[in-house]
Amino acid sequence: MKIIHCLIPTLLCLSLASFVFAEETQATAQPSESETVAQPMAQPAAPPAGRLIIQVSGIKKHKGELRCRIYDNEANFPSKDEEKIFRLIKVPVEGDTATILVDQVPLGQYAVILHHDLNTDGKMNRHWYGPPKEPVGCSNDAKGSFGPPKWKDAVFELNTNELPVPINMN
Repeated sequence: MKIIHCLIPTLLCLSLASFVFAEETQATAQPSESETVAQPMAQPAAPPAGRLIIQVSGIKKHKGELRCRIYDNEANFPSKDEEKIFRLIKVPVEGDTATILVDQVPLGQYAVILHHDLNTDGKMNRHWYGPPKEPVGCSNDAKGSFGPPKWKDAVFELNTNELPVPINMN
């Protein structure tokens, strides 16, 4: 009986040692010339990007929020559909001016429309005859005639690391 008790731990120890040795051999084995080793795929380089520094002035009432809509193509400008807006940023109003930093913007053409949502209902409230009741502003100080501004008047080119975009609220 004593012999069996002594042999079982020895057999277990030998089995464990052969398992560890096999694992070490597999871990250090090099592939032969006929074997191929999978290499991790290279990640595609991120497109060059910059930062928009939207400088808002002319804020008259210190309540509500600024709704900043950034568009990246003429076909979607000036859509209210959030899926067609490149970026929608909401910022609480706290003073006469505001600065909105927008990072990781791919280089290209953009237009910005700002809306001072005084009652934070998420809509641009209008007079019964059409024009906005709430202050608005646009890149390049573009203004519309009986409607929103045109893309050609509001568009600008982001082709640098940082680009100031001044917007005066009307």
